[in-house]
Order: sequence, then C-alpha cells, then structure tokens
Amino acid sequence: MRVAVLGAGFMGQSHAKAVTKAGAELVAVCSKPLDTATKLSQDITGGKAQCFDDFDAMLAGVDFDVLYVCLPPTAHKGEIAKAAKAKKHLFVEKPLGLDVTKAMAMAVAAKKARVVTQMGYHMRYGSAVQQLKAMIESGEAGKPTLFHGSFQCNALHKLWWQDVKQSGGQLVEQAIHVYDLAMYFLGKPTAVSALAGNLCHKKIKTYTVEDTSASLIRFAGGAMASITASNCAIPMQWRSAFTVVCEKLTAEFADPNTAIFTIHGGKPSEEWWTSGKKPEVKEIKGDVDMYLAEDTAFLAALAGGKKSTANLQHGADSLQLVTAAMKSAKAGGKQIKL
Repeated sequence: MRVAVLGAGFMGQSHAKAVTKAGAELVAVCSKPLDTATKLSQDITGGKAQCFDDFDAMLAGVDFDVLYVCLPPTAHKGEIAKAAKAKKHLFVEKPLGLDVTKAMAMAVAAKKARVVTQMGYHMRYGSAVQQLKAMIESGEAGKPTLFHGSFQCNALHKLWWQDVKQSGGQLVEQAIHVYDLAMYFLGKPTAVSALAGNLCHKKIKTYTVEDTSASLIRFAGGAMASITASNCAIPMQWRSAFTVVCEKLTAEFADPNTAIFTIHGGKPSEEWWTSGKKPEVKEIKGDVDMYLAEDTAFLAALAGGKKSTANLQHGADSLQLVTAAMKSAKAGGKQIKL
C-alpha cells in the first residue's frame, strides 16, 4: 500500500511511523509549513517521500492508495471529499471536523465513492477492549447495560486547542474517545443530557473551552452511560478509565489494555452465598501499541476488501453525540434527543 499523510504534527508523525512498521510505503507528506513535511519525510523515509504544502498538488502529482488525514478540527478544507472522489481510501483522525452536517456529508461522500474509511479511534484496539467486545458479540458477557467512563488531564495544550471555535472543546477534541467507546459497547445513542463549565482556567483569556463536564446518555437498547471529563486533574497524566456492566460480567478498565473482568454468569449474590463459591476474576494486562494496531487493522481491511470497524460514519455519529452533549450543557442540562 502506498500511503500519503496530510498533516505532519504529532498524529501525522505517529501514523507515518505506524504504517511503515505495518508494511506500507510512505510516499508523500503534505503540511504547512513545508519544512515540517520535509522533516517527517527525512525521519521516516530518509527523504524519499515527496513533500508538499498544497494538498491539490499532492493529489494530482503522486500515485498513492491511502490518505491519512491528521489535521486539527478546523483545518479541513474539502480534502476528504476530493480524496474520496479520486478513489483514495481514507484514514481520518478524530474529530471529523466541528460541524455535524459537514461530517455526515463527508461520510456519505466516502460511501458513495466506495472507498474504505477509518476514524482514528485507537482505544478500540486495546487488548482488554477487544476481549470484552468479543465476549459481548458472542453472548458470553450477556447484554451490556451500563457504561461509566472518564477522561482526565491537566494541560494548557496549544493555543488552537484552548479556543472553542478552533477545537470544539475538551469533549469534541479529547473525551470523544470515551464517548466512542460507549457507543462501541452499547450501540446507538438516543438521548443525552449534560453539564459543563470552565472552573479552573477563567483567568486565562485565551482559554474558552470547558474544563469540567458530565453527561448522561440513553441508548437504543435501553442501556445507559455516564461520562465525565476534566482538565483540572493530575498534571502530566492523560487518563481514560471506564467500567462496563453487562448481565454476566463487569469489566473495570484502568486503560484500554488493562482491565479486571469479574465473571458471575448473571447469578445474584444469594446464589453465590449459597454455593460458597466466588465469581471468576480475570485480570488482563496487555501492552498493545494501539496506534500500530489500528493502522495494521485498517491496512488489513484494505488488503482483504473488508469494512473497517470504525468508519467515517462512526466518526460523524460520535461527533453528533458530543455536539449534542455540549448543546445540552449550554441549555442547562436539557435532554437532547438524537
């Protein structure tokens, strides 16, 4: 597979390294300023990958199979639709922009073009996450009923991130990963109610995003989720922890690779007391490189002509959910139906 990367920031660099490890060939990089593209090409390919600061020029001038779009939310300028029209397969880092209508249009354009797409939801590929997903699909876990998740950090990040007009806020730019996991396990959301505020950064004039939020979500099958996010937590740590309660087990995740599964088969406390036994406790300690795993899975889907597990429609749906949550927060917690 011949890969082109749009955006040479942290995520562009991460995926360029991962796709190379996965056996693909990095043939082009596009970024502004041009020297960031040049540096990435030099670091990964010894300068062999062609460098551009104009996407249209790269699309017209280089023969590639797959485009990795690694841009900030407001930097999308129609590249996805153009690439889809040119029959280029697409990997897009989250979020899929800031406008839900435009995101839905991107997903539709890619579907019409019949290209394989994938969103950058790397947490789906953690060892423990994959095991629980398999147990839900096989029926071993029983019906998923409740998801409780949190995203915590404490950083000012870049100036564009602090500006709600450019990043969309913490829910849209960071915590969306946890919201995506809730959808991955529980299915389609039907309603959300949320609260949010800037509690720790009011003295910083450039900081206009929320730093504290809490959401309650209802899903089509009746399951529920509560998700919180904070940028007032422990410095130098970016933590995503979550618990999934199913009919036959409860999975407590320290992170997507690490979890404790307590398997009780749906038996209540009284049955365990009578039997004198205890539920099985299964500890999972994985060390999967989730960026490499998602890129490997995407390239395998391309090679086998299969659908990816997190396509652009999933990206549009998750953006719709977090956008609705922020709409609810602005309305004082009013429930928003999806």
